[in-house]
Amino acid sequence: MKSIDPNSHELFTCIVDFSQQISKGSSQGHAASEEVITTDFPKLMNGKSLPDFVQQAVDSVKADSLSSLSMRVAVAKAMVSANVGSNDDAASLVLDSKLDVRGVTVETCQDALAFMASLDKKEQMMQLVIAKFPFARDF
Repeated sequence: MKSIDPNSHELFTCIVDFSQQISKGSSQGHAASEEVITTDFPKLMNGKSLPDFVQQAVDSVKADSLSSLSMRVAVAKAMVSANVGSNDDAASLVLDSKLDVRGVTVETCQDALAFMASLDKKEQMMQLVIAKFPFARDF
C-alpha cells in the first residue's frame, strides 16, 4: 500500500496502531510475525520511533496546505494517542485548515466532528462545517 499511496491516511493509521500494539507486546509469540516486525516494519516508519514518525507526519501535513481532511484527522488522532504535542496542537491541525483542503465531504466532516468533540472543540469545528455545507442537515 505504501508504494501505491504513501500519503494514505488509512495506511498512516494502521502503522500507528500496529506500532502501539507492538509496544504493548501484542504481537509476540509467532516467529513469522516477529521476522516481519523486526525487518520490514521499521521501513514503514522510516526507521523512526513512533513519536518521531507522528511528528514527521505533523510536519508534512503543515507543509502541505491541501493535505486531505482525513489525513489531518488521522495525524491529529495519532498526536493524541502518541502524546505528540498537546490536544490543542492536534485540534489546530484540523481547525487551521478552515476546511479549505482536499477530501472535505459530509462524511469526512462527521468523522472530524466526532474527533473534535473528544477534544472539546466540537463547536469550533461545527462552525467550519456549517460554513462549508450550509444546507446539510446530517450533523
